Amino acid sequence: MPYESIWEKKGIHWKYSGTLTGEELLQSNMDIYGDPRFDSLRYQIVDLLGVESFDVSAESMEEVTLMDVGASTTNPRLVVAVVATDTQGQRLEELYDTVAGGAAWEAEVFESLEEARVWITSKHGIAW
Repeated sequence: MPYESIWEKKGIHWKYSGTLTGEELLQSNMDIYGDPRFDSLRYQIVDLLGVESFDVSAESMEEVTLMDVGASTTNPRLVVAVVATDTQGQRLEELYDTVAGGAAWEAEVFESLEEARVWITSKHGIAW
């Protein structure tokens, strides 16, 4: 499986691996937007630590961000923590920021899952 969706008490943790494609990014988003739990989510963790390569076009990123802009109108409380240690993962997050100007969600890049969870706690007071 190229990605795993792990539902947590107040959020979603996506673990991507192998070659990450734009289609997988789109599908992972569609998986949660159609779920009744979406409205109660407070965070997304986009874990890219297992990704070996990226095959994501600018057009795919634009589709993902447009979906997020729409979803942010129904759930504006989300924060997005991207976990990436390499420049490709950080570049993917920068590309997202470039086209997601209308999204209400705050997003940050972290080099470890622990750092991401500390940041989420500071935003929502979530205890792990």
